[in-house]
Amino acid sequence: MAGIERFEGIVAWQEVRELANLVYELAKKRSLSNDFALRNQLRRASDSTGSTWGTPLTVDSIRFAGEYAKLIVANGFPAIAYRGGVNQDAMFVMAKDNGGATWQGRAVDSEGDMGRYVSLAIVNGRPCIAYRDGTNQDALFAYPMTE
Repeated sequence: MAGIERFEGIVAWQEVRELANLVYELAKKRSLSNDFALRNQLRRASDSTGSTWGTPLTVDSIRFAGEYAKLIVANGFPAIAYRGGVNQDAMFVMAKDNGGATWQGRAVDSEGDMGRYVSLAIVNGRPCIAYRDGTNQDALFAYPMTE
């Protein structure tokens, strides 16, 4: 499955953009052009600038999950590194699809107070994270051993 490089590659975004353009064209029609309230309401409802958001998806439901979260596009799919929950683990999750509907993940490091100030990047095609070991006061780097 081919991945995406930018948000414009997400099919849902492309379809919403097309719909927004159609709504704007409809609002220009003579029958709506003088009904400013309806025209403006239609335009706001078809917003693609980020002021209207969909329902958030839960990627981890353990209490206190998501601290220091960083999001990137990794090989075409959304990926998040964060400090996870009550166990204070360094966590990594990646969507199984480019729309982010389903996710899989795991603790990268769970030996003590991990995952503070996490950073996430792609290095040689692999998602890698850097984070602070709060127990030993070390800076750590981790990457997947398999692709």
